[in-house]
Amino acid sequence: MTASPAAPRGFGRLIGIHGRLVLIALVAAVPMLILALVIVAQLTDSKRQVKNEALLYSGRLLLEGVDKEISRYVYAAETLTASPALLADDLSGFRSEAARTLAALPFAKIQVADRNGRVLLDSTTADSDPQPLADADVLAAGQRVVATATPQIGYLARTLDGETVIGITMPVRRDGIVVRQLIIEIEPRQIRALLDAQHLPEGWEAAIADSNGHLVARSLPGEWAGRAISPSWRGLLGREGLQEFSTPEGVLKVSSAFRSQLTGWTIAVGQPKEIFEAPILQTFQLALAAGLIVIVISCGLAAWIARSVTSPIRSLAASATALECAERITMRRSGIPEFDRAFRAFDEAARLVIAHQRALHDSEERISVAQDAAHAGIWEWRMEDNRQIWTDPLFRLYGLRPKARRPSFDTWISVIDPADRTRAVEAVEQAVAVGREFEVQWRVNSGADAEPRWLLSRGRPLRGPDGEVERYVGIVIDITERKRMEEAVREGEVRLLHAARLSEIGRMAAALAHEVNQPLAAVANYMAGARRMIDQDGEQSLLMRKVKDAVEKANGQALRAGEIIRRLREFVGVGDSERTIEDARSVLQDAALLATIAAEHDGITVRTAFADSGEVLVDKIQIQQVVLNLVRNAIEAMAGASPKQLTLGLQQQGGHLEFSVSDTGSGIAPDVRERLFSPFSTTKPGGMGIGLSVCREIVEAHGGKIWADTNPAGGMVFSFTLPLLREELAMAEQGAA
Repeated sequence: MTASPAAPRGFGRLIGIHGRLVLIALVAAVPMLILALVIVAQLTDSKRQVKNEALLYSGRLLLEGVDKEISRYVYAAETLTASPALLADDLSGFRSEAARTLAALPFAKIQVADRNGRVLLDSTTADSDPQPLADADVLAAGQRVVATATPQIGYLARTLDGETVIGITMPVRRDGIVVRQLIIEIEPRQIRALLDAQHLPEGWEAAIADSNGHLVARSLPGEWAGRAISPSWRGLLGREGLQEFSTPEGVLKVSSAFRSQLTGWTIAVGQPKEIFEAPILQTFQLALAAGLIVIVISCGLAAWIARSVTSPIRSLAASATALECAERITMRRSGIPEFDRAFRAFDEAARLVIAHQRALHDSEERISVAQDAAHAGIWEWRMEDNRQIWTDPLFRLYGLRPKARRPSFDTWISVIDPADRTRAVEAVEQAVAVGREFEVQWRVNSGADAEPRWLLSRGRPLRGPDGEVERYVGIVIDITERKRMEEAVREGEVRLLHAARLSEIGRMAAALAHEVNQPLAAVANYMAGARRMIDQDGEQSLLMRKVKDAVEKANGQALRAGEIIRRLREFVGVGDSERTIEDARSVLQDAALLATIAAEHDGITVRTAFADSGEVLVDKIQIQQVVLNLVRNAIEAMAGASPKQLTLGLQQQGGHLEFSVSDTGSGIAPDVRERLFSPFSTTKPGGMGIGLSVCREIVEAHGGKIWADTNPAGGMVFSFTLPLLREELAMAEQGAA
């Protein structure tokens, strides 16, 4: 049984394949036409935007120039209101100050009036001349100044001669009360000069109007100050941005307008609307013509393509017509209910896929927000194709723009700091080789100047049915703050333990000094007794004289050792802080002797140059602590140096005594020297960094200063000063007087 082909129905009966292609070409031309119109509109809008920006920029530039110029006069007025001569009512003395001020303020004059507006001084008239009457506008501004104690800036005033000037009235206060008015009157030609200096393009105009609707200046020839502006412009006063208004001559203009916060003036820069719109209209016409040309060419090209396509389709249609005469017709059966059910199933499947995609997208958005909030990122690593997937927050943690680079193992390696790269990579590779979980920490390679950031990554393997690892999934967390806290805790523990050891050593030194002092005293006593017994022998042999000399030297050394022990006990002893009058040389010599005991054992040559001395009011123990710290630091700085020379100096500089410690060590880098006296700043391994900061506090508390310089012979020179007692007494007497 054969099936006859069904006759085409509906719209298909009217349009053949050729007509359909032509229709497709026409339909394709419609979006091109729309696109061309959009491009034309964008080009036109772009041209308009350029014109608008030019007007706005010129307006802002003019506003800045005018405000800057008026600010000069305002600043001069404020300065003159504080004149001692004006406040003392010395108008003759104030006139000379006003004259000097006017030398820097062109086209201006200065007046001084009382609270009622009566002019007391005018810079244009002599003291003997009768003072002119104040203008009505100036009187009104003065009344506002007296009533509100607020300056009046930029008002227009009509002088008695009929000229329009720009007024600035400032209150002159005495004990918080307005007692005078200071008035500066500026000729409008000074503002007109600013407009001329803008060098506006041909056809452009700049104008300034006050808040009352009167012109201050205009860039057109003529005298415009004080003239009324047009009603349409008056309605736009105080507004800002692009505006349209008519000039007093009736010309419609497009202008940028800005209001000055200083004077309340409205400053406009514009040009006639027909001139403003001309380039925009020209751009629109050119773009539209170009778009139409492109559309015509596109339609012609589409018609040519349609013609070239229909030829093989006609051949196929002829073959199909021949097949229609055969016994087996399959074309008809290929489009009946099965395809409809397939299309419906596909449509349902498409709806489900879209819904699943939307749900998946929402879930990914929520996860991304949570990752950003937790400073974390998620990754996946597929073993089969070595492909990695990173979330956007992970890119940001690595300092990369999301999707800017392809996620990979090499990309991850590149963001690791070189100091941590080998350790982190080996830890991950070893874990992946045996298929176990891993946790690794590293710093992000943020550059030399950026603050380092620490990240922690945890990875877990996911296995397939065969037990083999198919992929790794993991998370990366920013642990920078945790690292900082751990480091701060560790440094605090180290400093605390170090301080505890120093405290224990101090107590042990005090106890040891006490124990050693007693046998040293006994030795000295025995030596003194032996010397007396030798002296009782009337005739002393050469041997006995040598023995006596040896006993005297031993006694001297025992006494010297006892003195050293006594000074050590005083230094480590705990007592109240008390300042006493001391001889500077004695205090510093005692401390230097105690500090340089170990210098000779280290092969260091010690030289003292105490040229001057004097009485100082100091806490002896605190000053000796400073000397001990500086000498000890100098000895440690010369470890491994050659030669080793330690020089202690004391000299008078004006009303101060300057003590210096010079060494020939390795010196200190300039960048370290700037923070040398700051707390916890040290150049020694294991140092706490508090010695020099304590020295600075002690010296500054005594009215001196401490600093470090480079030693020309190599090494460093640390110096500090102490004020002489007589200078402190003299300063105290001056303060009492």
